[in-house]
Amino acid sequence: MRNEIAVAPPGRVEWEEDGEVTTRGMLAITLRRLRRSHTAMVGLIIVCLLLLVALLADVLAPYSPIQTTPHNLWTPGWKHPMGTDLLGRDVLSRIIYGSRVSVYVGVVATLLVVVAFVVLVICGIYIAYRASDSFGLLLGAGVTFLIGLQAFINIGVVTSALPNKGLPLPFISYGGSNLVVMLTGVGLLLSIARRARAAPAAAGAALEPGGNLSPQAS
Repeated sequence: MRNEIAVAPPGRVEWEEDGEVTTRGMLAITLRRLRRSHTAMVGLIIVCLLLLVALLADVLAPYSPIQTTPHNLWTPGWKHPMGTDLLGRDVLSRIIYGSRVSVYVGVVATLLVVVAFVVLVICGIYIAYRASDSFGLLLGAGVTFLIGLQAFINIGVVTSALPNKGLPLPFISYGGSNLVVMLTGVGLLLSIARRARAAPAAAGAALEPGGNLSPQAS
């Protein structure tokens, strides 16, 4: 007798799992895929944090980005969590409202930026090392080197350790074209990481439980 499978209602999808046909909503499928992807989880958390900061901007940053105070170059404290710049403007307010930030942002903000770039470079090197092919290795290493070198030169120029080269600080310096290029580089790194995770899974799926190649793979 032929087994007939009923058509799933709109907004729901059917698939066979362990010999049993189940029906779940699109939301359940999306949540399942989201839990299995660590990159997607991190991206979702970042988007939620950005939305939360945007909604609470008036509370987190009570000062105008162009408002000056008599307290120039104040260290981070209760009144100014990230300190003030050379003109007495609140650094946190200028960051939240998207204004250009002066180089005098206090030791806390400077250390946070340096640590963030170090973590980014380490993650890029790890992704390039785990690439599934030579092209991914070279591409990941090149993108990581591009971001790390620009950050290193910019920090060296700001601290007067290197001569002025005119290179912006990735993701932070004023300018849209540099931001687009840096975000494209991060997207390439994420793509390399995803392909590196998919390669072992595809190789394992091509083998039967006994260790022989399946007919589809052969």
